Amino acid sequence: MPLALAQAPLAQELRQRHADLSQALARSAFGRPLLLQSQHGRDTDEGVVEAVLDAPLDRVQALASPQRWCDVLMLHQTTHRCRVAPDGRQLDVQLSNKSGLGGQLLSLRLNYEASVFKGELLTVRLEAAQGPLGSREYRIRLEATALPSGQSFMRFRYSYGFGLLARLAMQGYLSTRAQEKIGFSLEPGPGGSLQPVRGMRGVIERNTLRYFLAIEVLLHTLELPPAQVERRLLAWFDATEQYAKQLHEIDRAEYLALKRRQLGLNPKGSVQ
Repeated sequence: MPLALAQAPLAQELRQRHADLSQALARSAFGRPLLLQSQHGRDTDEGVVEAVLDAPLDRVQALASPQRWCDVLMLHQTTHRCRVAPDGRQLDVQLSNKSGLGGQLLSLRLNYEASVFKGELLTVRLEAAQGPLGSREYRIRLEATALPSGQSFMRFRYSYGFGLLARLAMQGYLSTRAQEKIGFSLEPGPGGSLQPVRGMRGVIERNTLRYFLAIEVLLHTLELPPAQVERRLLAWFDATEQYAKQLHEIDRAEYLALKRRQLGLNPKGSVQ
């Protein structure tokens, strides 16, 4: 269904969803009104963040720009490059299979569609039928509506499917570098105790929250001139370090060196 045809009912649905989740948001384990869920299926993984943003919807609507999505994606340590196609309907992204320097670069072309409805709703879709290493059905979806408080309620979904090659690559990652990494949700462990999820659910939860934090940081730094982009990088790194047990990959200096190289920044954080 075209985005515009579903806007009014979706805005109402999101507001009702916010009302239904009000108690859960208030007692969130994240210490803020944010909930994270994940699903690991036979062929698809999905992470969902539902959260109250401390920003009015007219500010959140900056995400109707494809270039702003490149700004979001470039904060992630494994995004090497992002370019908006001349028609504004696609993003050409290069991803690295490592968090630091020296990883293999993989290409991903995302189709882009966004819609704003009467100052009540923003919807964004980024999708790719095929991804690197035999992955498929990459989907990033954002839906946000205005709240009476002047804040916004947002639902963010991140999902992808995988074939045999992608599955084997992920199994290798999970059995080596990610062997000890955990997610945020809890599941029953030995003796009935609760323990953080691991494996593919841990992967999808970590990346979903990283992308959400990148969105939030961008909204708080919209007015930064290009010459001060390093302030945004530092803000995102610091935001992820609040959840270092799950999200820490590289240290601050290595992250800044990586991003300076990718973005063409000089050591003072300005564009060369």
